[in-house]
Amino acid sequence: MAILTDKFKFIKDDIFLCPWVDTKTGKQKLILKKINKTTGITEFEKKINCIHTAVVKIPAEQFEKTIQDKNFIENILYIRSNEGLMKIDLSAKEKFKALRSWTAGIAEAGLNAFDIQYTIDESCDLAYPMTNLLMEFMILAEPSFIYPYLEKIERECMFEGSKHKSSLIASLCLILSNLVVDQEEDRNLPSDKWKYDENDYVYYLKGYEKFLSAIFEIDPPVGIFTVSQEYYGFLKLQDAVKVSNFKEIFKEDDDILEKIVLNPRITEFEEFKTFLNPKTNQSIELRELAVRHPNAPSLEEFSNTMNEKFEPDHYIRQAAEFNLKIYENMEIIKNLNKITEKDENLDKKPVIPYYHSIFTLLDDYNFYGHFSYSVIQQVKDLAVHKIFDLNPPFELFRFYPEFIKYTAYFPDYLMNFIQFVKTNIGSKGEIFGVLSFVADILFNRSNEFKNQRIFTDFLDIFPLFKLLELEISISYLIEIADWKYLDVIFRQIKKHSEQMDNKKRKEFIIEKISNIIHPDINNFNPYTTSLEDLNLSSKLKNIINAVREMNPPIELFEIYKTYLKIAPIFIKDFNRIYDKFRNLPEKEKQFIIDLEKLSGINIYRAFYLDTLQSFFVQNGHIHSLNFHKDGLDSLPDSIGNLERIEKLDLRGNPGKGLKVLPDTIGNLTHLKELNLSYNNLKSLPRSFKNLINLKKINLNNNNLKSLPSSFKNLKSLNIKNGIVRKIDFSFSNHS
Repeated sequence: MAILTDKFKFIKDDIFLCPWVDTKTGKQKLILKKINKTTGITEFEKKINCIHTAVVKIPAEQFEKTIQDKNFIENILYIRSNEGLMKIDLSAKEKFKALRSWTAGIAEAGLNAFDIQYTIDESCDLAYPMTNLLMEFMILAEPSFIYPYLEKIERECMFEGSKHKSSLIASLCLILSNLVVDQEEDRNLPSDKWKYDENDYVYYLKGYEKFLSAIFEIDPPVGIFTVSQEYYGFLKLQDAVKVSNFKEIFKEDDDILEKIVLNPRITEFEEFKTFLNPKTNQSIELRELAVRHPNAPSLEEFSNTMNEKFEPDHYIRQAAEFNLKIYENMEIIKNLNKITEKDENLDKKPVIPYYHSIFTLLDDYNFYGHFSYSVIQQVKDLAVHKIFDLNPPFELFRFYPEFIKYTAYFPDYLMNFIQFVKTNIGSKGEIFGVLSFVADILFNRSNEFKNQRIFTDFLDIFPLFKLLELEISISYLIEIADWKYLDVIFRQIKKHSEQMDNKKRKEFIIEKISNIIHPDINNFNPYTTSLEDLNLSSKLKNIINAVREMNPPIELFEIYKTYLKIAPIFIKDFNRIYDKFRNLPEKEKQFIIDLEKLSGINIYRAFYLDTLQSFFVQNGHIHSLNFHKDGLDSLPDSIGNLERIEKLDLRGNPGKGLKVLPDTIGNLTHLKELNLSYNNLKSLPRSFKNLINLKKINLNNNNLKSLPSSFKNLKSLNIKNGIVRKIDFSFSNHS
């Protein structure tokens, strides 16, 4: 395939816009890349199929004169959409010239490219505006570009010394629309870039909070966050209150007010107090959220919410009483912390009972109310963050490991706690109890921990061999949701292989392999000749290659015999299988029998055929071989070493297969069944006369024109479904 391409730097030194045209099909693409300046490896890439063609019909030599003509506008192709373009026959080179010219211009424009392209998108009414795609790529590939871009927006949206509201909103919406995606929008969102918010029913770009903090700093009109329902959730961020006209948001409807009540700093506004008063027009649901806010008890008006004469709703009164208990305990902790801060030698353990009271209350926080569990959970999360601002002592979670689940929001705190466990706890039983709760967070509970860094940090502190020594259940490790963790696990096994108990290591690897392959095992093709031909995901293939590099012993697969048929794709050198078991007692050789039954000798596709010579030499004791559809076109002479073989299946594929057989095949004197169908054999070797025990032979679909005269000496021969025709040959004896 002949490709025309080029690349242009865009905004950053490692970001490139690359025009791309296939000269055979004429297809055009804009490829956006982030390339590592040191290694030259493409770290992030986005491909956009596009149509880029001539915009006017005017010949180049007439252009200068024509544009002065008053009727010039009538000669322009007014493009309404990609689907409605008038067809212009351009060669691939002409298309590339036009696409390259546009790409070079956009790249040179830098931060101004978004304004330029937006003007093009609007005037042409394009079905798929390019501006949004450029912005999406930059946000995902190089988030730091947002800071100079926001400075540019703030500078250019000033008019006569004041911010131009509509211009600012239009510019910022381009950014906001790429930070959040509605759950119903049909987009393929990579999990390492996006996270789903089950409360707002949207996908947020991971790290979107940093973008919003930068946007809040330029003081946009608060109305921008009401332009789309998808933006409402941004109002929950505490920096949203920095917007100078934030108070105007209190005039909005309940859907928006529900979001701002969840803002950690909302109690700073006088307007918040109206949510605590049943005599106002606020809904009962909003009032319940308000009394649950962790800062609400600090307000004078809060005490009325527990008074039956003032607050008629039972659930609101109950929620207020509950919240007050949490608040009072936190105030005690704050006062005790002030004392210990003055003297570092003072024991910090006196605060632990108060933390215990708080977390016990939080365990019962989600009692029935006017809101769903998920909404109440958001208010609870506010309380948890406020508690961890007080920096709980690690001893709290040592003494009460059941509360470790609350560290799920704070990865750095949890890693420090794990280091504390390693340094300060000597009892194996106590470590086991603590780490069991930690493992439950890491592998089952919190999406906050679904990243490789956290998992790697955890295993750096407590390597796998240490976890196995502690008898931490490996079932936790099996339930990991993200494939990338597997790479970390296998690196750990390789790194600490000498320290890991052999039996546990075997069980761990096989259980992990079984768990990985299980969804695909029923579709596993036993005739596949290479890993690349397997119908498996690229991630799974990478994991298989990682296992192969570890060169695991074949006895691993004895643990899960159901999975024996997948063993070949994990074992680099299958010749050592029989060396390992050749001298075992007969009852233990049953494993070998199972292996042959489940895999046949299709497993020897793992040899990739170039090792057949040594395989035949080393494994003369084998009784059965199956090369069905292995694509063999020849056999080495060493096949004669298989003196004990009784059944040999050398079926090929129609139009392919063996063309000749080596004379040494006559050494297989124990051979009883031979299948040579679907090959390209034109003749058989004379040594066939030595196959005195051969009872069945299948010669279907070959090119045989004659049979060797040695066949006359075979006493027990059955040409099953033979298609050998018009051969001047007759048996003296046959059955």
